[in-house]
Amino acid sequence: MKPRESRIKGEAARPGPGPLVLSASRATDIPAAHGRWFIERLRAGFLDRLNPFNGRVRRVELDRARAVVFWTKNPAPFFPYLAEVLERGLVPVFQFTLNDYEAEGWEPGLPPLAERVETFRRLAGRLPPDSVIWRFDPLALGPGLSAEALAGRLAALAGRLRGSCRRLMISFLDLYPKVARRLARLKEAPRPPEPAEAAVLLAALGGLGAGSSLAVYACAGAEDYSAWGLKPGRCVDAELLARLAPDLAGRPELFRPPGPDGLPRPRKDRGQRPLCGCAPSQDIGRYNTCGLACVYCYARA
Repeated sequence: MKPRESRIKGEAARPGPGPLVLSASRATDIPAAHGRWFIERLRAGFLDRLNPFNGRVRRVELDRARAVVFWTKNPAPFFPYLAEVLERGLVPVFQFTLNDYEAEGWEPGLPPLAERVETFRRLAGRLPPDSVIWRFDPLALGPGLSAEALAGRLAALAGRLRGSCRRLMISFLDLYPKVARRLARLKEAPRPPEPAEAAVLLAALGGLGAGSSLAVYACAGAEDYSAWGLKPGRCVDAELLARLAPDLAGRPELFRPPGPDGLPRPRKDRGQRPLCGCAPSQDIGRYNTCGLACVYCYARA
């Protein structure tokens, strides 16, 4: 039976079984802005989540949580809490979005790029390999930013991160309606690459992965990028989580029964976009609570 959701705004419904994997979060930057809240909720053993679509509140029990995927552009404020996360037996994976749009001012709430690179290296040094994934999202161009220039920035960043990451996740700018309306008000707005420009970027990305330890993945892409050496990406990756937390291997919440080859198949989170390959997880963030003010962000008004 599914846990009941309250029909009254602000009333927490009776909890159901807690999730194995937390997504923290697609809706806000918890490490950057809400680290103290996250730790306090872990200590309490539960949180109340507001459904952004119907305004109902549901209690989420955290006693079964085994892994947490953090989505962040600045995890530095979370460093004081990382040790407690590990002590509590949670396996953390960081989707660390590290873009180079400093000259364009598209991410005004972030520290300087050099500081974020150092944060990435420090975080990666404290966790097992593959726990910190470099995310360049979105790939976007502008009046003063060509595909060739952006490809150069990607290569430069890859060089600065060498030895600190083995996975790069990319995504092209997606013009959600409210994002398109916001960008239309800007004088020099980012835009998605045209097909020929995308090919330049994909070739550059393929070059980064060729003959190196860096594997490049595409997030929820409608196109097949295998000709450039890119793989379909899963941001909440059940197989990666099972390697980092072996007791998650084969869990029915995350994997379907083994196929003819005897290998279990990761389940898909049915609450995500059709092209999304993420495993089931419970998102615990709330929209419009980040404050970083990135111009292309879908999670703010």
